[in-house]
Formats: sequence, C-alpha cells, structure tokens
Amino acid sequence: MRPRGEIRDALAAAFLVLVRERGLLVDGVAVDGVPVRDAAARALVGYGAALRAVDNMTRAGQLVRVSSQKLPGARHWSGLYAVATDVRLRAETPRCPDALTVLMIRQPDGGVFA
Repeated sequence: MRPRGEIRDALAAAFLVLVRERGLLVDGVAVDGVPVRDAAARALVGYGAALRAVDNMTRAGQLVRVSSQKLPGARHWSGLYAVATDVRLRAETPRCPDALTVLMIRQPDGGVFA
C-alpha cells in the first residue's frame, strides 16, 4: 500500500490544530468543525488539492463532516470537518424514537467502542 501523501498529512495536522485553537473540543469531543478553505490556508495547500484530499480522507474515515455553514455572499453551503478520532457518532434506534442514544467513539485503528 502506498503511504499517505504530503497534502493529506498537512491537512490532517491543520484540522487538528484548528479545532483545538478555536475551542471546538468539549471533553475531548469536537462539537463543530472547520471549513476546508481554512484548513487549506493553514496547511499552505491549494484549495483544489485540499478539496480532493478532504473528499478522499472522508471516504477513508479519517475525517467526518460534522455540519455545514453558509457564508454571506456564497452560493453554496460549505462543509465543516473534524478528525474522526475527535467525533462521537450517534446511532439511534429507528424503531423506537424514545430509546436512549448510543454514543460511540471511533478508534484510530478503525475499531469502535461504546
């Protein structure tokens, strides 16, 4: 398997630093994400290359799209992303809406524990 590229490593580090700098971590869990444009600027990577890398990182499970925002004057919503190890995923029981929500944390090795 090929090693990860420099762009991917730089973006991963930028997402980690920006989420921590902006105070988006509560008890070690990301409550909001960072736009791709900000992470690309922090990592000194072109925006087009960053979009492609973020798409690949999301597909690989390294990043999670936490929410989205619409900037003033923008046509489209932009996604807010955080590193997958800092995000808790919620799995609700579809048959019983009154059931408790199960919180799961993704491990760096890909495993999940409750």
